[in-house]
Amino acid sequence: MSNTRSAVIDVYNKIAKAYSANSDESPFNTFYERPAMLNLIGSVAAKNVLEVGCGHGYYLQAFLEAGAKRVVGVDASSSMLQLASERVGDAAELHLADAESLHDPEP
Repeated sequence: MSNTRSAVIDVYNKIAKAYSANSDESPFNTFYERPAMLNLIGSVAAKNVLEVGCGHGYYLQAFLEAGAKRVVGVDASSSMLQLASERVGDAAELHLADAESLHDPEP
C-alpha cells in the first residue's frame, strides 16, 4: 500500500466518529444527497448488494431496511467499519479491505 493511501486511511480512522455524527445530522446528507443516491440506486429488495467504501454503514442499513437479500460492506478504515458494525450488527457481512486489493491478481 502506498504511503498516500495509508495516510488517507489513518485520517479516516481518526475522524470516523466525528464524520459519522456530522453526516447523520447534516441537512445536506439528510435532505439532498441520501435521497438522491437511494433514488438512483433503485429497489434493492431481494437483491445482493455490495457497497465498497461503506464507511459508517448508513447505506448498508438503508439496504437492509429496503429488503436486500444479502448486504456486504467493505471499507479500508477499521474505525469506519466498527461504526458500520455498531449500526447493522450481524445483519450485513463486513470486510476490512482497501478496494484496490479486491481485484483478481494477475497471473
